[in-house]
Amino acid sequence: MSGDDQVGDPLSELRRGRHEPFEAYVRTHGASLCLYFRRRGLDAEGAADLAQEVFMRLLRTADRYVARERFDAYVARVAARVWIDQRRREGTRGRREPLDERAEEALVEPELGAALEAFELHARLQRALAELSDDHRRTLELALLEERPYIEVAERLGVPVGTVKSRVFHALAKLRAVLEPEALA
Repeated sequence: MSGDDQVGDPLSELRRGRHEPFEAYVRTHGASLCLYFRRRGLDAEGAADLAQEVFMRLLRTADRYVARERFDAYVARVAARVWIDQRRREGTRGRREPLDERAEEALVEPELGAALEAFELHARLQRALAELSDDHRRTLELALLEERPYIEVAERLGVPVGTVKSRVFHALAKLRAVLEPEALA
């Protein structure tokens, strides 16, 4: 089986005419890409724009894509290239000479491993979140991921604030129980 025939690789599946795996990948990994760019100093809007650019580049090159490595590693390389291109655009606005590409790659290259770890952590977290009840997952998403105050979460869900606190506590305990054994493996 060639690398291009890998089952589950979103771009390989897209080449076969199956859009769902790529769309699912975008939904589940978009936040990780935003985090990748936020850690580099972009605001939420700028990070979302660059994450979107990563997915657009993946789509534009899907017809030429050949799976030679783990898909997350490929996405991390594309994200690094998008970041370098963004830095180059920012740098050339006020400069006469372009940024040195090798110097930029040297700055970004060590962070590819960190980006890969973030992708893997995100995937593990998604699996752990899937094990939560709908009530616990929705409460956790609103309170922690969307950073809404407990009172607002309680109002949106139509439950007392104490219930929100209890759900968050128990959801986090469940996530720890699910994630910690993987961290030790």
